[in-house]
Amino acid sequence: MPDDPRLKTVLDSSEAVKWIQGYEPDCSDQRAQKNKILEACDGNPDILIRSFLPGHITASALVISEDLSMVLLHHHAKLNRWLQFGGHCDGDGNLAFSALRECQEESGISDLWIFPRVIDVDIHVIPRIKEEPEHQHLDVRFIVFGNKSHKPCVSSESNEVRWFDIEKVDSLDTDGSVLRLVKKAQSFPWKKQWNRWDQFDENEN
Repeated sequence: MPDDPRLKTVLDSSEAVKWIQGYEPDCSDQRAQKNKILEACDGNPDILIRSFLPGHITASALVISEDLSMVLLHHHAKLNRWLQFGGHCDGDGNLAFSALRECQEESGISDLWIFPRVIDVDIHVIPRIKEEPEHQHLDVRFIVFGNKSHKPCVSSESNEVRWFDIEKVDSLDTDGSVLRLVKKAQSFPWKKQWNRWDQFDENEN
């Protein structure tokens, strides 16, 4: 997977739009958020840049073990709660690659693979932090798989990084969108679509 030619930066906002358009929401709230993100992209080629306001696209992913029993989260240093890995795209329209890269960098685990489908979207407000004004993250979300025996490392983005029993995530100091991701991971028909990235047709994204 690391050598897959599709795992590369694409500096084009139209590539991000393709990923978002390919997402099939499972409820009216998700459909509304998807449409709002697409509206924000329309006519705004800088939507992938972190300085673009009032909001910009970010990419994130829930890291789960391949047996679906554990979830890897980090205690976000700025937001001070347990969250999935993710962050700014910095111009990269290949949202799957951006999300995977963030997971690898923030967990310290390189041997991860991403399911190449958007599984969730979430528009949320990031509070003002020092000189950075309050703004919105238009977050596009994926599922990433890893080996639960791999020990994570703590980056500058985190206070702590830890594997949790997937059944106990709701007891953590997290938010509703993370719990929604966990439920989607648990209910998704993985056995029917259990394929690594390199088994998917390159045109299917």
